[in-house]
Amino acid sequence: MLADNIKKYRKLNNMSQDDLAEKLGVSRQSISLWETGQTQPTIDNIVALAKVFSVSADALLDNDAAPLTAEEPAAPAKKKKPIWLILLIVALVLALIGAGVSVALLSGRSVQPTPSSQAALPADEESDEPEDEPESTAAPVASQTPVASAQGPAFDLFAYCRDFAVQKGHLNGDYVIYRQPATNYGGRDGDYIDIFYWAGYDKVEISLYRPLNSTEAYTVYLIMRGGFNGTYEFVSSEYYRSSGDNFLEASGTIDPASFSDNYPLSASKYKGDSSEQTEFLEYSRVGMCDLIRCLKKFVEVEQMNCGFDAFGFKNF
Repeated sequence: MLADNIKKYRKLNNMSQDDLAEKLGVSRQSISLWETGQTQPTIDNIVALAKVFSVSADALLDNDAAPLTAEEPAAPAKKKKPIWLILLIVALVLALIGAGVSVALLSGRSVQPTPSSQAALPADEESDEPEDEPESTAAPVASQTPVASAQGPAFDLFAYCRDFAVQKGHLNGDYVIYRQPATNYGGRDGDYIDIFYWAGYDKVEISLYRPLNSTEAYTVYLIMRGGFNGTYEFVSSEYYRSSGDNFLEASGTIDPASFSDNYPLSASKYKGDSSEQTEFLEYSRVGMCDLIRCLKKFVEVEQMNCGFDAFGFKNF
């Protein structure tokens, strides 16, 4: 299947998920979701993947494609079904799905979240056994309606950030992502600021991605959901860049009114060596503060009409 072929060709080309994501101009989450079959790449991404792997698009879509070796170039793919017919069918299906969600966004209706027995963590890790993620639903497509300004007591920060991500970002499977270098907003060189909108979970994630070295990376997420009441969820994780496997992860909630540079994070969930928990939570606090400072500058540079005050972080 496509998911297995993407993973197979990536490893045959000695690429990590980060390496492939950089070549395609997408997030590592995209690669992980494609390889676990949770989402499907767009037609443009299928073509780009084929070019990166130096194989035909037929080979990527062919369930029976034989594995390549490092010394053996790709043989011409068997012509079973015309690739243009397959791509045309996929394009028609995506267009129908996108049209339906576009109508929902334009009419002001949020896509309903899929029920889950526990809070969904961001799916940015490669795993052969995804942890209780709900089935993907139709992804939003960018609306042509201008982002509303923050006016009046009924202002909905979640809806504003959702619409901002949809209009400024690009579609990847069942989510939209807008990614920019953190240096654009006073952040560290090599870091990235992302805004995600996940239609299936009805949530917005604002994240800071930081490569730690050639083998490890770190990401911290600030999360809002539909019906946002002013309290954020957070997730902080360190993982291996080659496999996406987490070795440290913490999650909990943040009250923006009281959070400050000296305010310690308290995690309701923690994964990792217990002896490293205190140190990791302190590192997570620093990462969260870096993210919030970039967000403050992001609002200004991106000319977001809501203003930084709308996010509630009074101590930054």
